[in-house]
Amino acid sequence: MGVKFRQARETIHIAIEMIDQYYLSISQEMTAKAFKVKLMHPQAVILHQVTVLLISSKFDEIDDNITAIRDLREYVYKQVAQQHRRDNQLVPSFN
Repeated sequence: MGVKFRQARETIHIAIEMIDQYYLSISQEMTAKAFKVKLMHPQAVILHQVTVLLISSKFDEIDDNITAIRDLREYVYKQVAQQHRRDNQLVPSFN
C-alpha cells in the first residue's frame, strides 16, 4: 500500500513498525481467538494499514508527498467494496 501511494521506504518501515507494535500490545491483552476475530477481519486490517500509513507519512514525508486523506478514503472504500462483494454483502457508505 505504501508503494501505491509513492511513499518513501523509510515511511513504509515506520508504518510497519507501528502496526507491529500495535498488534503486539493488543495481542497481549486478549486471547488468540479474540485477536483473530476482532483485529484480523479484512476491514479492520485495511483500517489499521491506512491509519499507520497516514501517521507515518505525516511524520516522515515532505509536504508534497504526504498521502491525501481523500486518496486514502477512496482506497479504503474500494477495498471494503471488494471484500463485501466477496462476502455477498451490501457495500456500506462512508459519507
